[in-house]
Amino acid sequence: MIRFLVRRTGIAIVRLIAMVLVLGTLTQFSLWLLDEPRQVWQLAGSFDSAELADFSKRSIASFRVLAICWTTVVIFGLMIGILSARFRQSRGMKLFWMPFMVASWVPAFWLVCLAALWLLEGWGHPGFADGEAPVRVEGLNQWWHASLLGVILAAGAIGFQYRICREGIIRRGTQQEFIRSSFMRGHRRSTIFYDHILKNSMPALTGVIDRGLPATLGMLAVSEWAFRYPGLGQFLVEGARLGMPEAVFLTAVVFSGVVILVTLLAEWIHGILDRRIRTGPYPIHY
Repeated sequence: MIRFLVRRTGIAIVRLIAMVLVLGTLTQFSLWLLDEPRQVWQLAGSFDSAELADFSKRSIASFRVLAICWTTVVIFGLMIGILSARFRQSRGMKLFWMPFMVASWVPAFWLVCLAALWLLEGWGHPGFADGEAPVRVEGLNQWWHASLLGVILAAGAIGFQYRICREGIIRRGTQQEFIRSSFMRGHRRSTIFYDHILKNSMPALTGVIDRGLPATLGMLAVSEWAFRYPGLGQFLVEGARLGMPEAVFLTAVVFSGVVILVTLLAEWIHGILDRRIRTGPYPIHY
């Protein structure tokens, strides 16, 4: 297992280096198109101490939204997927899961979420109707404003996570031969599901907690800019609008690093929970 974890960490480092090189190449190409005399390695030096402090505050604000969003996605996405697989023959439960299926398949759902957030300005909510959300205020108020973005952004990602969980991993677990033979022998469905199907599928379920994160970060950027939430997303969009390649490059590096880090965490959890990796002499390919 140690070899598996070390190998996945090495691959994550390679991904990070490759990501920085690709983003640096694209940024340098954009500098040439804009006839900028600067080089890509000079962009970081264009920020003064005040701008770096503001970038740090924006990062904390965005990570607060992302923490609320992705915690909701992981908990409810896996829970809804597991319960829908357990009660898949119940008509009432199918009606309950239907909105999540629609959210996972219809791209326009993201626009509906954005429109719902936009209505907050019409309601005159403090912080969204008259200027930026006061995320720098200490206490629960900053978490409240972060949850307005995080929970609604999580709705579509929950549907995506639900589809992967129910239609992919758990359904493959039900097609194994010993599961079918257990049904034929008359074992209880709940016993078969919880003691065998769910237990065998748990390593794979924890290994996909990073799916949908890139799309969620993209929607985070759009939502923060639309509702004047002072985070990295607003910084990214405003930097693109004002022709500031250093803002785009720095924010893209942070977002890509978050994706790589969460992917590495998912692979570590998968390696720890999977018995074949934990006890085998050699790590299997993941």
